[in-house]
Amino acid sequence: MGFLFVMSLDLLLAGWKLLVTSTHGIPAFKYLGLASYYSTFVLVNMLVFTAVRYFAGFRGVEQKAPPLRSADRLLNPELAEHVDALMNARKPYIEPDLTLDHLAEMLDIGPRDLSRVINRHFGVNFYEFINRYRIEEVKRQLVDAQYKDEAISAIYTRAGFNSKSVFNTFFKRLVGMTPSQYRKVMQESGSPR
Repeated sequence: MGFLFVMSLDLLLAGWKLLVTSTHGIPAFKYLGLASYYSTFVLVNMLVFTAVRYFAGFRGVEQKAPPLRSADRLLNPELAEHVDALMNARKPYIEPDLTLDHLAEMLDIGPRDLSRVINRHFGVNFYEFINRYRIEEVKRQLVDAQYKDEAISAIYTRAGFNSKSVFNTFFKRLVGMTPSQYRKVMQESGSPR
């Protein structure tokens, strides 16, 4: 109602100015304009004081805590052990084109959940996780008497690596020596790692 009153005063003032071309000698314009400004000021103050007065009656918006998705599963060591057991038993890492989605399907969990388990429990991303198992497979075969005369390229290809440079980079970073050096050291020592 207050805004309607203020708008009416402004409309009346605008209409009066249109009818009268000269504002000289008509003091009513001044008073009508001032009345409009003062009524707007009073109206805004009334709204502010009313809002402050009733502010204590407002309740804050209550937000429900988001449901825990599968966080309990993601921090579950048994799930990490299940992932590790599957990796050791079924050796899915020997598939050169293994993807996160395919491994998650094998484990019957979502790809995001699997990624979080790998990140939180094993401290690496998916590709590093897979390549660590591949490197362990290569290390095992490099010291196995059955593969002693086999070329290293055949061994790393069988373990799931597609690229020689990726294999060499990962092997050197994880083992601290080249595959040839590792094979030689292990054969000389006679003890498999």
